[in-house]
Amino acid sequence: MKVKRLSQVAALAAVGVIAAACTPALPSRTPHKDEAIYTAKIDGVTQTNLTWAQSYDAVIAKTKVTSGSERNEYLHQAEDILMSTGAITPIYYYTDIYMKATDLDGFYSSPLGYKFFQRAKVGASTEFTVSVGPKADTLDPALNSAVDGAVVISHVYEGLYRWQQPEEGIIAAQLEPGQAAGFEKTVLANGHVKYLFTLKEDLKYSDGSALKASDFANSWARAASGALAADYGYMFDVIVGYEETAAGEDEVVPLSGVVANDAAGTLEVELISDVPYFLELTAFPTYAPVKLDLIEGDDWWTTPANYIGNGPMKVTAMDNTDAGQIVFEPNANYWDAENVVATKITFKLTDDDANQLANFESGAWKFIDSVPNDAIESLKAREGVDFFISGQLGTYYLVFNVNDKTLNRFIDNEADLAKFRKALGLLIDRNYIVEEIGQAGQEPANTFVGKGIMETDDDGNITEWTEKSGPNRDGKGYFKVGKEDYEANVAEALAAIKALGFKFDEAKGKFTNVPAIKYLYNTSSGHKAIAEYLQGAFAAYGITLRLESQEWATFLNTRKDGNYSIARNGWLADYNDACSFLDMWTSGSGNNDAQLGK
Repeated sequence: MKVKRLSQVAALAAVGVIAAACTPALPSRTPHKDEAIYTAKIDGVTQTNLTWAQSYDAVIAKTKVTSGSERNEYLHQAEDILMSTGAITPIYYYTDIYMKATDLDGFYSSPLGYKFFQRAKVGASTEFTVSVGPKADTLDPALNSAVDGAVVISHVYEGLYRWQQPEEGIIAAQLEPGQAAGFEKTVLANGHVKYLFTLKEDLKYSDGSALKASDFANSWARAASGALAADYGYMFDVIVGYEETAAGEDEVVPLSGVVANDAAGTLEVELISDVPYFLELTAFPTYAPVKLDLIEGDDWWTTPANYIGNGPMKVTAMDNTDAGQIVFEPNANYWDAENVVATKITFKLTDDDANQLANFESGAWKFIDSVPNDAIESLKAREGVDFFISGQLGTYYLVFNVNDKTLNRFIDNEADLAKFRKALGLLIDRNYIVEEIGQAGQEPANTFVGKGIMETDDDGNITEWTEKSGPNRDGKGYFKVGKEDYEANVAEALAAIKALGFKFDEAKGKFTNVPAIKYLYNTSSGHKAIAEYLQGAFAAYGITLRLESQEWATFLNTRKDGNYSIARNGWLADYNDACSFLDMWTSGSGNNDAQLGK
């Protein structure tokens, strides 16, 4: 879906609370007539004239120009606003489940869940087959927003920084320089921060052509541009000039805060503040330098001849279809080619987890990133041998389309729709889901920002985000998730739905006139099991959930386009900062599947 990039600072400018030193704002978005007012506190002033979407955009904008405890509070306030809409219903905090052959050595993983195989081998063999997901919706680094797509991209492209295995045998990757040799950092008088990156010498793409600093500058401008309208375009909002680039819908406007000097091999980047996660951004696929002269049309990436990168591997064969495959071989022109071990890696594309397990058990596939839910309990006996469960920075959740018309005949204002959405969330027994369906150490979630995300206060104290989550900053989240709390949650939910005017048959314990609601999920045994549980849990109280399953690429576009009522969703952090979870819900974000403020 191509969406217009709207300003995150527009609402702040509209109420006169943003400093002149900040980037210029676009005209303020006109709110929908039924949007609820949300009282936000900005620069110590309580704003009573902003809708929740305007408040959210304004609060997120403040997180870009503040730091420490002040920034933390704005981020927590953003989650308060988000959760008040009921559009996001957290279910559980993710764990990462995968199977790795006992003789597969050299594999490692980033904290973001990306898997890397370029240094791997199976016994003495440097040729092997793995499966990390289904066919991709896109493998354009600027347009991809899926983890499995990012795994492919991260083998072919490399940013200024990269995720790298710190030493042999260690699976958890660390951040280190990639295409950059190093940088100098300067804090400017206006609070902006300037990075001067020096590139490694003689960098090349896999076709042997030179990679220059301007390739980074031009690729970043393309990814941030309103002309491309990429889901992750907002990831460049920390760079000076982003607003102008995002506003350019007809052509790519360069980022004024990025200056490339090809002769010197340097890239100067000016940020609007001291962004604590900026180096992590430079390792993210969206920040990769693509060869712009090869891009023509939306499917330019589908042929190996066009899919030319600067990373450790190159694509030699691509069949991006159901049950297709992508074949990688080493990029001889990669600056660190001497440390690439694998000589041929085949990625099998499938979302059939039973097929994945069968091929793993037969020895044909040496790594799989998913297993059938009904196999997890028996596989636990092999945990630490070839079956692994590890922590992950992410949240599994339900997303509601706030523009869905299913309930409009009964509820005619956004505030009451939010109450209904939150009530449905309270009918869900999260402990049942994690214990009987997930079975892999997941924890019931009562916040959207995932466990493991950290925050640093003005005194340098580092604490976990969830320790201060919730409207009272007491770590209790936004609702109770203990086993002992479920009965009270249900009672609260039923009372809320009754208060909205829906008829309830006390004798049968069921509502009689709540319209049927559609639930969209992508094909997998785990998602199906959760969908069927939700269907049964809601049906117990007279609420009909109609299930619809779609294959991965179709599902992504259906959800993005807002053609659903409720959908399965999940988010893994792109870097360790709460805004990785919160930036996506601004009214101009391409990842805003809830259609908040649209």
